[in-house]
Amino acid sequence: MYKNAFTLAAAAVALLSTIGLIGCGSGPGGKVDTDVAATVNGVDIPVTKVDQVIDRQLKASGPQAPALTPVALAAYRLQVLDQLIQEEALYQRAQKENVSPSDDEVKQALQTQIQQSGMSQDAYQQRLKDFGQTEDELKNDLKRQLAIQKLQDKVTASIPAPTDAELHKYFDENKAQLVAPRGVSLSDIIVDPANNNAGPEDAVGTEAAQRKVQEIVNSLKGGADFATIARNRSEDQSALQGGMIGFFSEQQLASTFPANIAAGLFNMQVGQISAPVQSQDGRFHIFKLNEKREQTKDLTYDEVSPQIAKTITDQRKQVVMSALLIDATSSASIKNNLAALIIEHPDTFGALRPSPLTEQRPGGPAPAAPAQPQTPAPAATNANANTNAAAPAAPKPPAIANAGTKKK
Repeated sequence: MYKNAFTLAAAAVALLSTIGLIGCGSGPGGKVDTDVAATVNGVDIPVTKVDQVIDRQLKASGPQAPALTPVALAAYRLQVLDQLIQEEALYQRAQKENVSPSDDEVKQALQTQIQQSGMSQDAYQQRLKDFGQTEDELKNDLKRQLAIQKLQDKVTASIPAPTDAELHKYFDENKAQLVAPRGVSLSDIIVDPANNNAGPEDAVGTEAAQRKVQEIVNSLKGGADFATIARNRSEDQSALQGGMIGFFSEQQLASTFPANIAAGLFNMQVGQISAPVQSQDGRFHIFKLNEKREQTKDLTYDEVSPQIAKTITDQRKQVVMSALLIDATSSASIKNNLAALIIEHPDTFGALRPSPLTEQRPGGPAPAAPAQPQTPAPAATNANANTNAAAPAAPKPPAIANAGTKKK
């Protein structure tokens, strides 16, 4: 996806940093087992699993991710453990409700994720190895995710659709924000000098990438179809959509791309293809302007009512799922050993043995200062099973004009 710094993140990272649980024996005689971070209805979450999740997320951040100070590691562990506790409580509820997915559903979901990541089978196996994860572990994690999704679908299935009166009321109260802004719809062909294990189309090194870019430019000048070239040669997930990356408002252009590139994109003509540009992460981009909206346009009720209905329904679903999370965790027997250890041993933040997570990573920066550590947010099992179970704020007007945007 496009970042503000005009960089791209691999879809494979999301695929392989899936959070799951593995069982571990509890301590004898009812004593606190320092190898068990928490228990949920008697099911143990080992410290090794917590650290495994943290390690995968640091690897997904790339070599620039610093080693963790003891303070940052303790805070990170507590945050990840909170996610794992919630996941386990929801998974146990899903099992109780008999909504676990079949093996065929898990297999199909895995193949879909691999396809959407754009990785070859060889690249997929290599990425598993890099992340220290077996395919069986990944399938188990995915099974848990699907079970929780099925549970959420079950409890939200009876939510009524908004009435016409509710839709009209929302439209009348938010007319000023229901507009289609100035902007452009773009496609992008990307050549990445990094080694992505992507097979014959993987241009490794700057010279190879520049040669490939020139080949693509020559093909496009010769009349080759942009979408076809993108599907066959672009080194990015957007290749699956023929290079389409969606609609960018003028404001989104300014926040996503450097000023000179943003201005150049908006000044292009529909159908025009840009010269190659290189982003800060080293990737080469060739853009095509598919559509341009020169003036802001007020949208009619008929144009926005489907999106308004979705916004209201999604808001209601979020409230119900927040209630589900509260109920699943409050009714479970939960013991957080890690939190107790940190309170008991504040001098070491509960760490009773050295952790490799506090060691400097090859090619990475030194550990950050321990004061006020910045703790990355762990990847939740499901976007709707978030840590904050409080009722969400009132719904905001939907981004109607950007409903089709596919950020990269």
